[in-house]
This record gives sequence, structure tokens and C-alpha cells, in this order.
Amino acid sequence: MVSSHFALDTRSLLAMAVGLSGLWCAAMWLNWRRHRAIPGLGAWTAAAGFIMVGTLGLALREQIPGFVSIVLSNTAVVLGNALLWSGIRSFRFRSPGYPLVLVLVLVCALVQTLASSVLDSLLFRVVFISSLLGVLDLLCAWELVRAGPWPTRRPGLIATWLTLFNAFGHFLRVGATLRYPEATSYLMAANTMHAEFTFCFILLQMGRMLCLLTLVSDRLQETLNQLATRDPLTRLFNRRAFLEQAELERSRANRNGHNSVVLILDLDHFKELNDSHGHNHGDLALEGFAGILTRSLRQHDLACRWGGEEFCVLLPETEMEEALVVAERIRLRCEERASRSETFTTVSVGLALLGQSGELTDAITRADRELYRAKEQGRNQVRSSDRGDALSNAPAA
Repeated sequence: MVSSHFALDTRSLLAMAVGLSGLWCAAMWLNWRRHRAIPGLGAWTAAAGFIMVGTLGLALREQIPGFVSIVLSNTAVVLGNALLWSGIRSFRFRSPGYPLVLVLVLVCALVQTLASSVLDSLLFRVVFISSLLGVLDLLCAWELVRAGPWPTRRPGLIATWLTLFNAFGHFLRVGATLRYPEATSYLMAANTMHAEFTFCFILLQMGRMLCLLTLVSDRLQETLNQLATRDPLTRLFNRRAFLEQAELERSRANRNGHNSVVLILDLDHFKELNDSHGHNHGDLALEGFAGILTRSLRQHDLACRWGGEEFCVLLPETEMEEALVVAERIRLRCEERASRSETFTTVSVGLALLGQSGELTDAITRADRELYRAKEQGRNQVRSSDRGDALSNAPAA
């Protein structure tokens, strides 16, 4: 219990929680209005709104009808926390789980209605609602720590710990209520354990709110970075980002005493494919080739859409013989797919060694020269500036 010189009464704390929930709702709503494409923002906005309305009803207990202040208000708080969980799932690019939200809300409303009319037990309601909120917090924490794309780790980890502390607080309140049942008889009085729990929940909720807003900001920054560095169709690097990253990889390879290899790849007869089947099929062919390229490369290799149907790849710390194997793998996969689909095509590849004293732009120029030699000699082949002959010379599909 806290000192009488610093009195905490539940009603005043609930009133403060209403204001904070309102600010949270406003902040989320403004973000949702401006960035509706971000999944989860709408659910978080609704969550804050329901928590605010429910908390207001709890603060007005004994001043408004009991059914409103008990059943509807607690149900609104539970619904808000369930939508918080749903929003986290959506933000992590998972299904929102609305059926579970609906079930939890219906169970909460039904149990409270029966408890109010049959049991008339405040102790039971406190234990039931606290247990339900604790379970929802555990579900939120689970969604936060599950494997999936995070913009940054730190805000997500902080939100997870705050959520776990919140869950622990709810379960601790259940234990304390069962241990000291007489405390529920003066729920709104000052300096009760319920007031202290409410104060802690407010602090944790504020921290979690700030973490969620930070996650939204990080997602926006991630989106801007994607727009600045990625080709919108293939999701590969654009030319500018590729050149920046390639220079870094070249420097790293030089420090380690290794060569690298540059590949220039061009889809054969792409203009004819576009003219015959339309630009939609052309775009699908580009996306399909980008997928083949990504699956054929190592994690630290760099690939970009150089322009049109032309692509550029850097294989860091790689010798020419290894690079020729990679290039031939890409060519064969394209050839196999082109044999099964008239809306796909083969690829020609030119390679150039990027030595420790070489320049990236010079290697790209030499690889591009080999690419056009491959085109002139029949397409659907791999040529290297360090080999006079073509590694493969299959007829174009």
C-alpha cells in the first residue's frame, strides 16, 4: 500500500486513463487517415476507442446504470484489447483473427450478464476480467515474438516485455483478489491494491502505446527505403542502390583478397513477347525471371533490374569458374520454364571478372559487351570476357 500522503483512488486513475486512451486513439486515427495502407492501424485506432469508452464507463460506476458500467464497459475494454491483438497480427501481415475477437466478446458479455444477475459477485467479475485481459496480453506477446518481418527489433522487444509485464500484473491481481477478497468491497476507494494495479496498468499501457507508434514510424521509414532502393515490379535493387551496395561489396572483397564477378543478363526476344501477348504478360515474365534470379543466388549476392529487360548481378568473393556455374544454372532454369510456357523466354548472360584492382564500371562494360556477343551468336547462352567461347549455345526458345 502507498502512503496516505500520496493518495491513489481508482476513480481518478480511471479518469486519467480515459484521457490517455483518447490521446492514443487520436494519434492512431491521424496515422490511419494518412497511411491507410499500413495494416493494423485501423484495428489499433478502434482498440483505443473501445478502451477509452469502456474505461469511462468504469469510472462512472455507481453514477450510471449498473449494466452499462459493469457489463458493457468491461466488454468494451475486453474488445479493445482483443482488437489490439488483432491489429498486431495484421501489422505482422497475418490474418486479423476476427472470429476469435467475436467469440471473446460474446463470452465476456454473456458471463458478466450471468454473473451480475445470478451471482452478483464483484470478486468473480474482477477475477474473470483480469484473467481474460491477462490471456489477451499473452496472445499479444506471442504475436510480437513470432517469426516475421519487423522493421526494427528494439521497439518490438520493448512492446513484448511491456505486454508480458501487463499480463503478469493482471494475473497478480487475480491472486491478490482471491487472497484478499475483502478488498473488492471498496474498489473505488483511495490507497487500495486495485488503485495501485490500475496505476501500473496505465504506465504500461502508455509505454506500449509509444512502442506501437514507433513501430508505425519504422514501417513508414521501411516503405520509403523500399521505394528509394527497390524496383517496384521485380523487388530487386534499382540501379542506384545496386551501384552503392556493389561498391561496398567490392571493397570488402578487396580487403579479403578475393575477386568478384559481374553478370549482365538480358531476356531474349522480350519485345516480341510484349508485342504478341501484351505488357501484362511481359511484366509477369520480368517478375518470374526475378524469382529465378533470387532463387539461384546466394544471400549476399546482389541483383538489380538494370533497365527494361536487362538485369545486373554482382557475385562477391567469387572466381569466374564458380560464376559460370551460377550463370548456367540461371540460363537452364529459364530455358526449362520457356519450354513450358509461351509467355516466358530464355536469357543471355555476359560475365566479367572484377579483379582486386579493377573498377566496377569497367567490369560492367565488359560484361555488357559479352552479353551482346551472346545475342549476336544466337542468344540463350552464357559468355565470359575471360573465355573466348560460349559456355552454352542452345537455340533460342
